[in-house]
Amino acid sequence: MTPNVSVCVSTFNRAASLDRLLTSLAAQDISGFEVVVYDDASSDETPAVLASWGNRLDLKVLRAQSNAGPACGRNVAWRAASASLVLFTDDDCVPCPSWVREHLAAHTPAGITVGQTLPDPSDAHLDGPFSRTLTVQDATAFQTCNIGYPRWVLEQVGGFDERYRRAAGEDTDLGLRALAAGASASYVEQALVHHAVRPSSWWAALRETQKWVDVPLFAATHSSDGSTVLYSHRWWRRSHPLAIAASLGLLAAKRHPVTLVAVVPWVRFRAVDLPGRARRRHWPLVLAGKLVVDLAEVAVLARGSVRHRRLML
Repeated sequence: MTPNVSVCVSTFNRAASLDRLLTSLAAQDISGFEVVVYDDASSDETPAVLASWGNRLDLKVLRAQSNAGPACGRNVAWRAASASLVLFTDDDCVPCPSWVREHLAAHTPAGITVGQTLPDPSDAHLDGPFSRTLTVQDATAFQTCNIGYPRWVLEQVGGFDERYRRAAGEDTDLGLRALAAGASASYVEQALVHHAVRPSSWWAALRETQKWVDVPLFAATHSSDGSTVLYSHRWWRRSHPLAIAASLGLLAAKRHPVTLVAVVPWVRFRAVDLPGRARRRHWPLVLAGKLVVDLAEVAVLARGSVRHRRLML
């Protein structure tokens, strides 16, 4: 019998969190859905985890020989799916027991459903100044951690743009192209997913800056469609022009101390979320680390601007 819903996931080297995801899908309060997982050439225990779930879910497993990125992985997954409603979530997420049912209830023939995503409360102890998680409480960025598409919409727009090799911008790009093709979008608060919190690590935050290299591609594609994802037509984040000004002020301060005033706007912007996330005596070190991360993002975006021939910093 054809399933009502296909849940599609692209995974890479997250065996433990993938197992949590599959456990949450097995606990859904509705039946009649399938799960399609694309293993993007994982080198950890992911194949063993997937094999262990073979008889406990209506599970279809696809495996790549070489890593191609999440856009490609999700395309392979939804094209192998059977249902007319395709739900996407990620391998670091835990959907609540009513997740599939709430998306199905809100589904319309031309409607994209975007569910609520909150940081996983069981990871609250991991929160810190360099933590990473995700909160979604509207239908503007179309994050794949919690979204449903009618299959015909995916077919009409060709799915995810596989020029995005990393998980950054490919989901928003798809949503905006779907709207342009005639789809609508609605926010479904009750379709709740909890997103993992990455432990606070400056080094991890610095390494993660590499994922933003394709943001200029997004800017080139959507610069004129009113997207609210970009800070401006040339700046991706509000912190970036402030960080550049701050760094120039610091470099010139030895000869012209007055230039230190250029640091103040960036410090005021970045200091907003420090209370409660870092001890006061650590603030100077944390701020220094955040400045390095901001400047690393700018450098990555500059490289992407050359690649995609669209200036975005």
